[in-house]
Amino acid sequence: MKNEYQHVSIFYQEENEKLIPMTVETLKWAEDVSSGLLGSYEKKPADLIFMDREHLQKLSNLDGVSGYYSNFDKVMGIHVHPDNVESILETPLNYLQRPILHEYAHYATFRKIEEAGALLICFPYGSLRGLQNMLRAIRQGYIMM
Repeated sequence: MKNEYQHVSIFYQEENEKLIPMTVETLKWAEDVSSGLLGSYEKKPADLIFMDREHLQKLSNLDGVSGYYSNFDKVMGIHVHPDNVESILETPLNYLQRPILHEYAHYATFRKIEEAGALLICFPYGSLRGLQNMLRAIRQGYIMM
């Protein structure tokens, strides 16, 4: 199934439909935090796909990840198993919101860099990770905006 929120297309299984309102709310939150840190940037279309762990690991080529972002494809993959929807709704920050916020931070950071006309190779991996860590600290209330 598919739901649109501004520039993000959300793809999900029917069993995950209960998560869509919280997903949209989290995307709004991610935009606010990212814009607060990075300033404005053009929001190009991106996809957010709920997938099981096996498919996410194949997409990311990494073990044990809860999220993945491909700047080339403008795709955010989030681990959501249909059997876990109720438990996700009980503790959304850890199992839904945190991965969405983190992967959206990658999207926003890359958008800002591309918009500035800079080459990604000019930015050390650690500096990009630092931005995601800063966003996490803001989200957790350690830094106020």
